[in-house]
Amino acid sequence: MFSFLNSNKEEVAVLIDIGNGTTTGAIVVFEKNQKPRFIYIVKKFFATSESLDPAKLEIEMNSLLDEMLSALIKNGFEHKYWNGRSKEISRVLISFSSPWFLSKTKNIHLVSDKEFIITKAFLDDIVVKEEAVLKNELKNGESGEFFEVIEKSIVHSKINGYVLDNTMNKSTKTFDASLYMSVVSSVFIDKIHTTIHKHAHLPKERVIINTFPLISFSVIRDLFTKESSFILLDVTGEVTDITLVKNDIILETVTIPSGRNFIIRQIAKAFNVSSEIAGSTLRLHLSKKLEEAMSSKMNETLIEVEKEWSIYIENALTELSPEMILPNSIYLTADSDVADLYIDFLNTPKLDTTNVFRKNVKVNHINLEKTASFYQNDSGFILDEFIVLIALFYNKILKTNR
Repeated sequence: MFSFLNSNKEEVAVLIDIGNGTTTGAIVVFEKNQKPRFIYIVKKFFATSESLDPAKLEIEMNSLLDEMLSALIKNGFEHKYWNGRSKEISRVLISFSSPWFLSKTKNIHLVSDKEFIITKAFLDDIVVKEEAVLKNELKNGESGEFFEVIEKSIVHSKINGYVLDNTMNKSTKTFDASLYMSVVSSVFIDKIHTTIHKHAHLPKERVIINTFPLISFSVIRDLFTKESSFILLDVTGEVTDITLVKNDIILETVTIPSGRNFIIRQIAKAFNVSSEIAGSTLRLHLSKKLEEAMSSKMNETLIEVEKEWSIYIENALTELSPEMILPNSIYLTADSDVADLYIDFLNTPKLDTTNVFRKNVKVNHINLEKTASFYQNDSGFILDEFIVLIALFYNKILKTNR
């Protein structure tokens, strides 16, 4: 599925980042032995309402996706890159953030008295069986909703207790693996395929879907850290995903109902202004351009925001590790206008169960500056960290499997 489609050295893909605060699309050129090259990007923002309504959020997402793809294909095809080239999209690559998916990591342990060989068929058999188990669990759930498995990736494996770069065709008596699986609503994904076909004219077989926790884990592990244990903190519009990675295994992701828009709502309420003005006021405050009285009021508002957010983060970290035995390194992905706020929030001393964790924590913001050497930007627009990480992930996959 991931191999290059023809003998040419490059292919053009549409990348789509479906979040809960924004929906972003980019046309990206993937070329062998080259950095991914962005040639056009479109970002659509969800409305920041007073409260979060999941049903309305899905309706808005479908509408924004339609608008975004229309603008992306129409305007992106006018880029000078296409001069003398056929205007053809090879595939569409999608990343989902919460709340659009459910995920689970299954630990597998197999032991045999006789040696067996790790083959592709052997691994495929494991994945198929575990996929069936997950589907059955969801089928018997309360909602009665049908789900489609979009990811089933073995993210870590050992043979005879040892981690090897390549376990294929190796003999062993013990096999340990961590299988990361994620699902989305079948109805939801069908609507997305319909919208993609409408604008890009590609069948679902040419659409590749992943979740952002797996994408960020893969890229950060490969490019930004030598640590095997860390926490991923992904702050989006409406929610924050906290993913625990231990020994190169995604153990669990916990989602808290607080993201960038929570801050904006509290500021809008405190100053009695619209969400747009609240965002502008926050940017002025962070750049120290707000008059003293308003800056003081902003500080008071942010203190209250931090108090509520700290309750969410304590509950999430406790869910990940009741004994609070957690890695000290956090890799943060967040919009640049609020990233420093979340770093300050995490470094704020507390007398709760996160006290020791906060004293030792080291927050690493994966921003555009850190990713700048890994891509080319010919779009004429400022990118964001999220779409860049998605491009780096697919560049790795395409090159590995070409």
